[in-house]
Amino acid sequence: MESDKDVELSMLVEEDALEDAVDPTGAAHADTAVTVDGERAGASQEGSILKPYTIGLCFTWIFLNVLLSITNKWLFRVEHFAYPVMIIMLGTLMTFIGSATLLLVFKYEPVPSTEEIMRSWKVLLVNSLAVGLSTGLENISILYTSISLNQAIKACLPAVAMAAAYLLEGRTYSAPLIGLNFVMIVGVVLALLHNPSFSVFGFSTAVVSTVLNLVHVMASAELLRRPHMTSMVVMMLSAPPALLSLFPLFMWLEYPTLAQRVPRHEMLDILVMFCTAVVAFVYVLLGLELVRVTSAVYFTIVSNLKVVVLVVVSTLVFVNALSQLNMLGLFITFLSFCSYNVVKAREEERQRRLASAGFAP
Repeated sequence: MESDKDVELSMLVEEDALEDAVDPTGAAHADTAVTVDGERAGASQEGSILKPYTIGLCFTWIFLNVLLSITNKWLFRVEHFAYPVMIIMLGTLMTFIGSATLLLVFKYEPVPSTEEIMRSWKVLLVNSLAVGLSTGLENISILYTSISLNQAIKACLPAVAMAAAYLLEGRTYSAPLIGLNFVMIVGVVLALLHNPSFSVFGFSTAVVSTVLNLVHVMASAELLRRPHMTSMVVMMLSAPPALLSLFPLFMWLEYPTLAQRVPRHEMLDILVMFCTAVVAFVYVLLGLELVRVTSAVYFTIVSNLKVVVLVVVSTLVFVNALSQLNMLGLFITFLSFCSYNVVKAREEERQRRLASAGFAP
């Protein structure tokens, strides 16, 4: 869901802002925002990681993520409520209403001036289109593939980001990071081989979603470096264009069926969909709070745990028939994904220490 991506992106972007001074998906925009939160938390609240409040935040955030993903898959697979784009559109609308209320009514954060917004309109538009289409396509892919397979494909995002950074910026990476990315790709290939939940359309939408997610992360990182462009502000400004970007997909794939007639038994599904939209916004807010009281790096570690929990729970709930080769591929993918984040976090910490000591990284 979009909110999910937003949280993750925001955290990753925060990480990138700290490194330059990367958020993976949408959240990067959410937390990356020159996120004072990530840096402050990492520096001054490190000791709060083991406090009951922080532990409760972690478990609640993971629980809500699993709940949202399982509920979506349940609507698609069990209830045959095949409207993944409409679900994302409703979640995006709720994100806009919630963030606008916090910013404009409760004055949660300063809002940039009209001139500042107009100076960033091109990047905002790119970010909005990328986050809208990436979340919409990701939800469509869940309709045609298993959650575990979808997550395995998403785990390749670091490899895509690494290739893009090398081609566009000439950035180089250490041998361990390159090796872990290679192992990650091997794991995904094994997870795909003869996987009963594999479909060409579902795989294609997941790949395109992953690429667009990278665009979203890069645009979010750029926005969050600008004055007053916090994660909450970017969420509010990006939501309306993102909603519009999903409208053609909705009209093409879902409206013809929805317009015919909504059977009575589907009214419960519609009610569940509205509830998930509200829960999704709460999930985003909890993710931002988690970064505030800990750090972007700690959030990345929790995100890795979330992925593992989600894959295990979805496999148990929906009894996905996976071959031993598929299970080995999933294990390799997520183990290398977690290792990649740990190695990357240590390298960034080393660079920051060198920089603070007056040495060029």
